[in-house]
Formats: sequence, structure tokens, C-alpha cells
Amino acid sequence: MSLGMSLKTADGREKSSIIVVRIVSEAYVPIFRAVEEKWITDEALRAGSNKRGYLSTLRSDWWHALNFFLHRVFFRGRSDVVSRKFLDKTITVLREMLGDEPELDLRALDAALKRAGVNNSEDRRMVVGTIEFTSGLQRYDFNIVDYVMSEYERGTHLERILESLKSIPGVGDKTASMFLRDLFYHLRASNLTQEECSLLQPIDVHVRRVALRTGLVFEYLLKAGYTPSQAATLLNEAGDEPIKLSISYFSTVAGASPLEVNGGLWVVGKIACKPLRFDKLTPKGKSCVHNMSTLKREYNIDEPSFHGRRCLLYRSCPFYQTIAETLKLK
Repeated sequence: MSLGMSLKTADGREKSSIIVVRIVSEAYVPIFRAVEEKWITDEALRAGSNKRGYLSTLRSDWWHALNFFLHRVFFRGRSDVVSRKFLDKTITVLREMLGDEPELDLRALDAALKRAGVNNSEDRRMVVGTIEFTSGLQRYDFNIVDYVMSEYERGTHLERILESLKSIPGVGDKTASMFLRDLFYHLRASNLTQEECSLLQPIDVHVRRVALRTGLVFEYLLKAGYTPSQAATLLNEAGDEPIKLSISYFSTVAGASPLEVNGGLWVVGKIACKPLRFDKLTPKGKSCVHNMSTLKREYNIDEPSFHGRRCLLYRSCPFYQTIAETLKLK
């Protein structure tokens, strides 16, 4: 049975997942919006523009488009502080070396990046691969954003566009999906199909943890026709596809934006749903208590009213219920 099938029936189990999505939309998506606003505003300032001017020129200014792309693909499975350091060094090198077109001697670029302190070879491969990719986009004036949007408007399937971005060395599914999610979020958030939204789902450790713990993915697989044992096996074998599909499906059913719900789940994982092993949990389930310190420090986000209290998803979260039963929480 196809994982992408249309699921139209609703029972008590499904309602639980819809409640999770609605709580995420109401409580955590506003935090994601604040983070995204701060991120894109700072990004625009670093590019010498303001938010409105920056976004309005992404399709016409290849440097802004390249800047937008690099600000996503550098953030991959490591400390944001480390990613930011290497990104800043890369932007400085590119500003010094690039002329009117993003075409460079790739060996010279690699050497310049290394001299500048971009000592992670994977980062250098990614930057060199990105310049090589964009230098082949003459039809789109070397603009990676215009390439994506023009191909999409021409009818090219989003999956094909996603795969083309993943052909760049060092660009994986998460970072390519993040670039596309943010691009469509800012330039074309409406009229996306459920299937398309499933492709605009960057799945990092935070989103994966929350989607699995709250039962969104398991329930989606059950509704798709899998038995509990088959669903459990598939969770271990199918990678991120069921997670993407479950977020897109339940968001659509709940009348929420799948792109924003993805961001909201990231917030939950960042501030409340911590990656603690069950047998290491301290009494009172501290892994489920909000702590805004990281987001406040990195993005200067104001603490919400529920700061310091347990995750708002706990009533619908099988993981929390397991903790509560074992640790005798009320």
C-alpha cells in the first residue's frame, strides 16, 4: 500500500494526532515564526539589505540567492555556532573572489577557503560544488532560486528539483529540504499539495524525535494499512519518508500549514522534548519541561507564558505517558 495514499477516515486515534498538530500550531508555531523572522532579518542585513528588499530580489539577484542557499545548507548536524563560523568565513571569501558571475577557478576557491579557516573538507566540497552547480545555470542567470521557482512553475516535479539539489556534494536531504521549505514559505506558501508539502520537510533530530514520540508517524502508518508489527519494522527501515508524510498528512487534515508545523515540531524538540534516554530520566520527567534558554540566547526570543512548565503535548504523547506510568507522575 502506498504511503502517499489519501486517508479520509477519522477515529479516536486519528483525533489524537490532529490534537497534537493543533497544539503545535497554536503554541509552538508562533515561536517558529519569531525565530524565522529573526533569522531572515539578520540574513538580509548581512547581505546588505532589509528583509523585504532581500526577499523581493531572490529571483533576480544571484548573490542574494546564493546567500540564501548557503544560509541553509551550512547548518547540518552540528552546533549552529560552528556552522555560523564556517559560513561567515565562506561568505567573506566568496565576496572577495566573485565578480559579476558566480564562476571561479574551483581549485583556487578550495585553497582560499582553506586559508581562510574553513578547515572542514566537507564544507569546502559543498561550497565548491555549489559554485560549480550555479555556474551551470546560465539559463537562469546563475540564480539558484530562480532555477527552483522557474522549474516548479514550468511543471517540474518538486522531487526532481530536490534530487538535483542533493547532487551537490555535501548537500543532503535535510539541508536541501530546508532550503526548499524556507524558499516556498517566503515566496509561495499557498496552493501546495499535500504531496508537495511532504517534500518540503527538513527532518533533523528534533523533528524526528517529537514526531516519533508523539505517535504521529506510527499512527499514520496504521492508517495507511500497516499492522502494528509492520509499522514498527518500517519505522526502523524506511528512513525519514514516513515522518515527512505523517506531518504533511495530519497538518492538512487539521487545517494547518505543514511547513509551519514542521517548524513548530522543531521548536518542541529544541525547548522541551529532550534526547534523554528513558532509563536516564530524572524524577518528574524533566526531559518534558520547557527551557527557552537556547532560543533566547541564539535568537533573542521572549519566553512564552509556559516557560518552565511541562510540554503542552503531554496529554497526547505516548512517550510522556510511559514516563508518567513508570515514574508515578501525576
